[in-house]
Amino acid sequence: MYEIKELVKDTFSERIVIFLSLAFLFVALQSCDQVTNNEEDDDNGNGNIVYHQSTINSNETWTSDKLHVIDGWLNIESATVTIEAGTVVEFTAGAYIQVRTGGGILADGSNGSIIFTGQTEQKGYWDFIKFEDDANSSQCQFLNCVFKYGGGKDANSAILIINGSNPSIQNSTVSHSGSHGILINDAADPELMDLSFAEITGNNIQNTHSGYLKKTMTWKADQVHLITSWLYIEEKTVTIEAGATIQLAQGAEMIVREGGGLIADGSTNAITFTGTTQQAGYWDYLEIEDDANFNDCKLINCVIEYGGGYSDEGAMLYVEGDPTITNSIIRHSASNGVLLDKGSEPQFSQNTITSNALSPIEGHFTNAGFIGSGTYTGNTNDFIYLNGGAYLQKDATWLKHDVPYRLNSWNYVENSSILTLSPGITAEMADGADITVRDGGGLVADGSTEQITITSSIQQNGYWDYIEFEDNASDVNSKLINCIVEYGGGYGDNSAAIIIENNARVKNSTIRYSGAHGVKIDDAAGPDFSGNIITGNDKSPVNGAFEIVGYIGDCTYTGNADDFILLDGGSYLKENATLLKQDVPYRVNSWNYVEDNATLTIEAGTHIEFGSGADITVRNGGGLIADGTSESITFTGAVKQKGFWDYIEFDSDAADANCKLINCVLEYGGGYGSNSAIVWLDSNDPTIEDNSIRYSSSYGLSYDDANGTRDYESNNTFTDNDAGAVRVR
Repeated sequence: MYEIKELVKDTFSERIVIFLSLAFLFVALQSCDQVTNNEEDDDNGNGNIVYHQSTINSNETWTSDKLHVIDGWLNIESATVTIEAGTVVEFTAGAYIQVRTGGGILADGSNGSIIFTGQTEQKGYWDFIKFEDDANSSQCQFLNCVFKYGGGKDANSAILIINGSNPSIQNSTVSHSGSHGILINDAADPELMDLSFAEITGNNIQNTHSGYLKKTMTWKADQVHLITSWLYIEEKTVTIEAGATIQLAQGAEMIVREGGGLIADGSTNAITFTGTTQQAGYWDYLEIEDDANFNDCKLINCVIEYGGGYSDEGAMLYVEGDPTITNSIIRHSASNGVLLDKGSEPQFSQNTITSNALSPIEGHFTNAGFIGSGTYTGNTNDFIYLNGGAYLQKDATWLKHDVPYRLNSWNYVENSSILTLSPGITAEMADGADITVRDGGGLVADGSTEQITITSSIQQNGYWDYIEFEDNASDVNSKLINCIVEYGGGYGDNSAAIIIENNARVKNSTIRYSGAHGVKIDDAAGPDFSGNIITGNDKSPVNGAFEIVGYIGDCTYTGNADDFILLDGGSYLKENATLLKQDVPYRVNSWNYVEDNATLTIEAGTHIEFGSGADITVRNGGGLIADGTSESITFTGAVKQKGFWDYIEFDSDAADANCKLINCVLEYGGGYGSNSAIVWLDSNDPTIEDNSIRYSSSYGLSYDDANGTRDYESNNTFTDNDAGAVRVR
């Protein structure tokens, strides 16, 4: 720019100087906006060399009888340059052409190749030909051309750079590039056909993508695609050809959303998503959001690797909806391999997920049933991590995998849904985790063909809480068969690893290492409970109400901290029940009634301990049959102390025919009072014979004188009872 100062002297000579200066300034400014096409002689003295630089903004033709030299930079704007067949275009060092603002180049070499080259045959000698997004694509056509010795700007450049426009380049050769051959940026979709490449330093065709992609595109397999930062695929579908490679730069991410789709079907040749550097966590993630077009979201036979860098608690592949992900390899994530969002229901099978810094899959209790068969080993955390705090309201089946499931937090199976655990699976429960089945829901864990294991992520008694079948859970779909349930019972001292409030079926299972009881059975429950091994628990093997005694089947109950079956009292037995002989005693706590025509039958050889102040009263047509003829039955105190427990009472309205104590040992009772007894009879006539009644703090037996003619004293043996053997009232 020139600065014209105020004239001090108005002389003729000074005016001449000013005029010439302004004329020079005008010419200089004009030269900034117009091309200089200088012709020079060639070596033969002919004017056959044309130099092009600056800007072309009107149509022109470059003829083949001259050598055309790009000297520096050249912009083609609002005009079309037509290049004749056989023309040679040379570039000086670092020179380039930009086609923009409606500009175009028509280079048809059908009748003789058109050559774009450097003045020196050296890779990267000149820079590029660039097509900006506002170029006139219909006027950008190259046929039978040769592009060589360019690509010199930097390693991320190319001989041909296409930014958002759609030129046609056919039957041409690109060679000797100092970087890539062709670089396609963002949403450009050029027509590239029958191209050949040689001596390319970078990739033959490099596509770069970022920002918002809202057009239907096909990413070709013969091109490398680079995601430079974030890329949102919206409204339209991107299809990736089999065999293609998608490279992601550091921190890059791909997100499919708002009706967008991504079809990557490598069935015939694997498609690869990888980092520009092979380093775990180098790029961030590929995400399919919950509003994507799931019909057009498919990852089939893909390799997805070196991502997961967004968060050390994240994943390389985020799935929020219902895409298809099959037969793929997901590896080398710096976090999890795959994260299944709470509401996702993908078609997910036959994938290999390995060498990831966290788990192969992080999912949710509600979508674990969508995790199909695959290979999931070889990760830092070799388990499928399931977030809890969820409600399963659809039927689901957890398949057996080569790694366990790990369940976090509380979970409900409800609304008539059924969770089926396949034979052979292992489910690990995290600290404080639990499963509650309710509202018509079911949990079917049938390990008849291969044992099912429900265990802890840390082998510590009481580490997780419980499996609970509430009273409104589905009876027929509440099953634990041939299972190992271990290290639960952490909810509280009076809790258990398994809590049964309905008619669940728990059979042939091992229940061990609970931080409380092994099993807790509610007073309204009626389970099918037998063939189990309950051992190694911090309290008793089974804790139940007195009225459920008939449902405690034949099991192994030894090896617990409290080696007795604990029966909570304060309850009413109103249906017939048989108390089976077990390998541990029963312990009866508090008061209990047998009534309403129910009969409690105690199997020969059974051992019953009473807690402090405990008793059993038989009334209202009820009965108690303890016939130890074949093997003595024992009623004793939990502590061997006179009067520790109270009594067995037969009220006047008990059913005499079903009231029998035969060949029993009754000891350490009589604690109700000094005029009490271990056996208390009202005005009825039960069978009390061949028993040993001893160590009462009061009488051994007390009966009403209207009882009839039985001789209780001579028919039984009384020893060391503080108030005497028999009291007649």
